[in-house]
Amino acid sequence: MAAQPDYRPALRFRASACAHLGRMEEAHDCLKRMFHLEPGLTIALVKASSPPFPTEMAGHYLEGLRKAGLPEE
Repeated sequence: MAAQPDYRPALRFRASACAHLGRMEEAHDCLKRMFHLEPGLTIALVKASSPPFPTEMAGHYLEGLRKAGLPEE
């Protein structure tokens, strides 16, 4: 993140992780940056563009994005 602060996959994972940790301000900051880089980003678009993950891992990742405030569609 220090070398590439706009690296989209890292922003997504950070937003998810921060939301799971209860660090909502940080999660929301990540979302703001994500929306600046990808206007209209949704859970559906993340699912469509993400590499395949084991089901449990993908569910946990997406649930964190939902907690952070990323809309479904």
